[in-house]
Amino acid sequence: MADVHHHPEPKLSRNLSFHFLWSSTFASGFADRLAMLAVAVMLGYGAKDEILQSVRLADASITAGYNFWFFLPYVIWGPFAGWLADRLPRKWLMFVSDQARGLIILLAFTMIPRDRSGAIAGLYDTWITIGGIEFTHTWKIWLMMFSIGLFAATFGPARNSVIPNVVGYAALQRANAVVLGLGVIGNLLGFPVGGYLSENLLRGCVLISALMYLIPGWMWPFLKTPVRRTSGSRGAGKAKPSRSLMTVFKEVGDGGKYILHHRPLIALAAASVVFWSGSHIIIAAGSAIVTNVYGGDISDFALIGGGFGLGMLAGAILLGAMNARWGSEILISAGMIGAAIFLSLLVVVPSLYAGLVLSLLCGFCGGVLMITINTMVQQCTADCFRGRVMAFKDLASDLGAVIVSGIIWQMANADQAIVPVAHGFSALLIIAAIWGLWRFVFRGPAPTRWGNFLYRLFRFFVAAVHKVKYAGKHHVPQGAAILVCKHTAGVDPVLVQCCLPRVVRWMMAIEQRTRWLNWFWAASNPIGVKRDGTDRNGARHAIAALKEGELLGLFPEGHLPEYPGEVKKFGLGVSVLASRSGAPIVPVWVSGTPHTKSVYGSFIRLSQSRVTFGKAFTLDELDVDTNDRRAVVDAIRAKVEMLGEQVEAGDLEYR
Repeated sequence: MADVHHHPEPKLSRNLSFHFLWSSTFASGFADRLAMLAVAVMLGYGAKDEILQSVRLADASITAGYNFWFFLPYVIWGPFAGWLADRLPRKWLMFVSDQARGLIILLAFTMIPRDRSGAIAGLYDTWITIGGIEFTHTWKIWLMMFSIGLFAATFGPARNSVIPNVVGYAALQRANAVVLGLGVIGNLLGFPVGGYLSENLLRGCVLISALMYLIPGWMWPFLKTPVRRTSGSRGAGKAKPSRSLMTVFKEVGDGGKYILHHRPLIALAAASVVFWSGSHIIIAAGSAIVTNVYGGDISDFALIGGGFGLGMLAGAILLGAMNARWGSEILISAGMIGAAIFLSLLVVVPSLYAGLVLSLLCGFCGGVLMITINTMVQQCTADCFRGRVMAFKDLASDLGAVIVSGIIWQMANADQAIVPVAHGFSALLIIAAIWGLWRFVFRGPAPTRWGNFLYRLFRFFVAAVHKVKYAGKHHVPQGAAILVCKHTAGVDPVLVQCCLPRVVRWMMAIEQRTRWLNWFWAASNPIGVKRDGTDRNGARHAIAALKEGELLGLFPEGHLPEYPGEVKKFGLGVSVLASRSGAPIVPVWVSGTPHTKSVYGSFIRLSQSRVTFGKAFTLDELDVDTNDRRAVVDAIRAKVEMLGEQVEAGDLEYR
């Protein structure tokens, strides 16, 4: 991983630059939705006039058409926009992009004519003029959407690349969730406001859209980026301009090569393609079923779109609250499966309110997917390549979206054909999710697929619920070793295991192996021992595991402490295992876990848990008679207590 230059990272609530990010994203989302709904009305969406219905585009084609022209620049210009984000100051790119979008929409505002009473001239009068613009000149609308999309494609890589520089990496998922969430809120509010304004005050709808770009855009010159990554290359905004066009193309291509040399980025880009292609199918399907199944108008379409946006907001809030660092593979697969199910149901239910609920659930899965994908890409990419990588990711996803929108736009009987298209896409989502499960979730350090699934599921769980962090992981050797752990709660083994990339073979009391968890014992394969020390089979199995180079974990105290920080008397078994196997011993201190009377109660209570690995040592390094088991055990216990004192002193840095 690239080195990180650490500067004091203020809390998100105190980070003024972060507030610039989310507020501008909110304004952009609001402006985008108003502009798109205004365009839909100009093109005759939901029109009841018989003459107009005979010549206008289908409702699904209208929404697909403006999406096609809006996202087409992402495909053409996206990689170069990413190159600019890596070579020029990102805040000034965002400033220019916002001002340009506002001016383009302001120009469109001046071109919409009014009659003497102030109303829009010629609205729905004939098929020749729609919204004051000749139907045969709809290219003007497409040109406006293309121009807005061009600067949106410039804005996107710069904003996504600058987020880690503004907030740091510890709060990255929370920051992404907030930025996306506020963008969704803006888009969500844009649906009812835009639905009303586009029907009753079209010029006002366009004017407000322009101002929502122009005014917040003036915050970008004041943006500060204290956190930087370096990776043997110049950071954004510090490199000298290229002197030849060939150099520009080469540096743009380096972003694509960076992705091709990092398999996780390829998978994330593919997931992004699926997500964005699907979102355009969902919007087109929603616009068609509103008018053809529910008998609604632009306001009802805004309601369904608002439900989708509200669901994305809920997903953003949930992920922001969890701020889980692990388990992204689980989230992506679950999001795809959920979106597939809810999309298939959305296009067949006959009720507007049932459709609203399903659009909300579909949006929730989409929000989880989008945040998780963006966060993983940001974490996997060096700062000097991040703009180009984000741009190529956007290029791939927007190419899929443009193709889908273009097909629906030109599709005959698009309102009827969109239903089987939605079902086909749902099947594709299921296939992609199964592939992701097989490729990334069922593979890992465990010997079985079920074990790897549980490993990744528990990593997500402890990161979200217990906010676990670790220190000293490098002290754990690659071969055989014995983890001697301080016992604090029933969740301790899961916490320790999730901090390590290797499987820990745990020794546990047979009395704790409840039958209803047999599926879990089969996957984790612990070594059962009796608490009274009369079971020698357990010791033999443990020594054999160490001889084979496995990592053995045990809690020598045998019982949970009565109060936090207490270290009970150790059993003699640890000295037997160490002396007969010759394996090094690693002291482990677990702290911050919930203190509960029940072994399983600690799993579901929120905590700020910490796992600390001490320096490994062997019995020969102890200043005691190795034949005296009690002396050896007391010396090992002293090592664990010494580690606990270091933790309490606060001298360690956790990740």
